[in-house]
Amino acid sequence: MMFAVQAAVLLSASKIEFATYSLVYSYVVMGQAVLSALFGGPLITLLSHMGEDARKVLGTAALRLQLLLAGALGAFSLAMAVAIGLAPAVAALAVLVMVGLSFRDAQRSVLASQLELGKALNFSLWFAVVTVSALGTVWLATNQVSPAGALAALATGALGTLARPIARALTSRVRLPRDLLERVMAMAIWSVPGAMFSWLQNGFYLTLVALSLSLSAVGEISAARMIAMPILIMASGLLRLAQVQAGRRLAAEGAASAIRNARQLALTCVVVGVLVATACWILDSVVDRRWLPSAYPHLLSLAGAWLAFVAATTARGVFTSLFQAMGRYRELFLCGAFVLPFVLGGVVLGPFALGLPGAVLPMVLGELALLALLAARAQREPRAST
Repeated sequence: MMFAVQAAVLLSASKIEFATYSLVYSYVVMGQAVLSALFGGPLITLLSHMGEDARKVLGTAALRLQLLLAGALGAFSLAMAVAIGLAPAVAALAVLVMVGLSFRDAQRSVLASQLELGKALNFSLWFAVVTVSALGTVWLATNQVSPAGALAALATGALGTLARPIARALTSRVRLPRDLLERVMAMAIWSVPGAMFSWLQNGFYLTLVALSLSLSAVGEISAARMIAMPILIMASGLLRLAQVQAGRRLAAEGAASAIRNARQLALTCVVVGVLVATACWILDSVVDRRWLPSAYPHLLSLAGAWLAFVAATTARGVFTSLFQAMGRYRELFLCGAFVLPFVLGGVVLGPFALGLPGAVLPMVLGELALLALLAARAQREPRAST
């Protein structure tokens, strides 16, 4: 659905409007990342190690807490967006999308921790149906899908699909036990800064490109990313399950087995990424430019860079899931902090040396460097403070 909505904006709006939507949505992703780090990751790590009855009861309490946190973050974000000059309607819709999608992520995470994958799929299917219906209504009413129309469709899909779970969470009297909340917060102290660093490494690039180059460059980079987006979204869904599986493998077979499995998956991702990206770059060197859209002349070379990024970030995500299952959020934060300055510097300077693909390749190298750091540290015993 994220792909379909963005494609609708790309095909019916101008390149600058598409760039604007991409920029705004990147901050929706930031809000989701913060809420996931504050609530989703740490809590799912703990719930995965509990009995079935405890997971169901505490999952409801967790969803209520997540919704309250999402509302507070949304109110703050709305005030900031209006203060910096974003149109109030677009800002409000973006906040609703952030609240709705973050609650949807939390709902799916709780269901995944309970291995109720059928229910999680059911929510996703209804989200698709409602979002497509809303998107079609926007197009019929305006003959295009503007950034505001796209955000309205996503907000309708997320909030409309989850109306009953949201009402149930708000009216629930179940609260998280104080000791569990303290354990979640102890992890969140490191997971929230780590998530922000991860977003700065993989999401802030659009802002940097807009400031250092132009909105037109943002539009072209975002258009190429859409070729890789379906794979990236599927990978993120699989990584959500990987965290639960890593926790179970750790408990059943020990750390050595979990680390060996993570290395095999990561290596597979890297090899596939190298092959696909190379094929894309070879195609770019031989294809007639008349076959490419005139507004997006660098589409194939950028697509190769994005496919390499998908492979690298998925490989790194395998080890991130393993570290989350181990509760080693402090190490994730420190490794991310070490890599981040090089990535941000590369995104700013790369296009001047390598053209537009130079804005994406530093993120690929950053993911690979982070993967190497995590793989090297995986077998080390964490300190007690982590």
